[in-house]
Amino acid sequence: MDDRGDLARRVAAQVGVLPPAALLDIWTDVTPLDVSVDVDLYDPGQISERNTTYEIPIYRPDLLLIGTDGGGRGFFVQRGDPDAEVVRIGLGAVGSDDGTRLGRLAALVTNGWPGDDDDPQEDGEGDGPLGVEQ
Repeated sequence: MDDRGDLARRVAAQVGVLPPAALLDIWTDVTPLDVSVDVDLYDPGQISERNTTYEIPIYRPDLLLIGTDGGGRGFFVQRGDPDAEVVRIGLGAVGSDDGTRLGRLAALVTNGWPGDDDDPQEDGEGDGPLGVEQ
């Protein structure tokens, strides 16, 4: 596997921003990813292609798509945030939906990802869109 710094620079050259530290930890096997729900975090070589395919730079240039749930929803983080919070947004609604805030990437990797029944905002309560407190 690439050196962590080289990997970070390679991804940054492709997407224009350094990846979150927790994502680098997963990619370099510092932190193994063990999930009991459908979580597919993209490999370093997939990030740029998937963001381009789903036109993320056009519709949400503030976000970086890092994976999917296998059911048509993407996992996004704020571009350039080293302690990134993950937001789940339907891939067909990226420009019109603020999504569901799931928590900090590092905590999700350590403590587990919520399933569909565990959505923190499912009842309409909780924080607002990424970066906006209610």
